[in-house]
Amino acid sequence: MKKARIIAVCMLCAISCMVMSSCGANGGADASQSGDNSAESSAAQVSDTTKDGPWKEVYEKQLGDFYKENPKLYSVDEKMYYDICDLNGDEIPELIISEGTAHVCACRLYTYKDGRLVDIGRYGEWGVIKCYPESHLIIHTAGGMGHSMSKWYELEGAEMKLLFSTDKWIRYDEENSYSFNSKTVTEEQLESLEKKYADSRPADGEEMLTLGRTCIRMPDKEAEASEQ
Repeated sequence: MKKARIIAVCMLCAISCMVMSSCGANGGADASQSGDNSAESSAAQVSDTTKDGPWKEVYEKQLGDFYKENPKLYSVDEKMYYDICDLNGDEIPELIISEGTAHVCACRLYTYKDGRLVDIGRYGEWGVIKCYPESHLIIHTAGGMGHSMSKWYELEGAEMKLLFSTDKWIRYDEENSYSFNSKTVTEEQLESLEKKYADSRPADGEEMLTLGRTCIRMPDKEAEASEQ
C-alpha cells in the first residue's frame, strides 16, 4: 500500500463524513494548504481501494465522542489528529486517533467488526504509530531516561498478536541490560535478533509508515457552546 493511497482514503472519508477541516500529504496540513479540488481528485483515484460501508458513520461518531471525553488532550493547539488505514487486510480501514504530540502521547486504535466499533488498544509514542500495512504489522515503541523498548505486533482481525519484543536499559551507575522476548541477552545478540526478525517480517520493498498525523479535525466550537 502506497502512502499516497492511505492519505487519499483519509480524504475520501473526510469528503463523505465532513468531519475534518483538511488532509495533507505532509501530515497535519491546515485548510490553506489543502484545497477541495485536490482532495476530490486524490479520493477519486482510490475510491475502490476500500469497502464502503457503515464504518464511516461509526468512525465519525467516535472522533466526536473521543474529543468530548478527552478535551485536555487537545488544549495546546486545539487540533485533533487521526489517520484511517487498512491495517489487517480486510479492506475495512482502521481508525487511528492521536492523543497529541508529546512524548507520552500514544494512538488509540479502533476497527469496525460485526456492525460495531472495536477498541483495539493504545500504542505508540509522540502521538504516532509505525506500521507496515501490507504485512499487517504495527510497531509499538517507547522510551526515556535510559530505557527503550519495542514490540512488534501483527493485527489479525481485531486482535493484536505479539511477534517479538525488545528491552534496553542504559544505566550510568550499574551494568546495562538487554532482553529479547523477556530473556536476557547481550547487546550484540539483541541487535542481531532484532535485525533478523524485523527484516523477515515486512513484505519485500514495503515502506514503513508513520500514522497519526495525516488528518486534522478542528473541533466545532459553536456546536460545543450550544451544547453547554
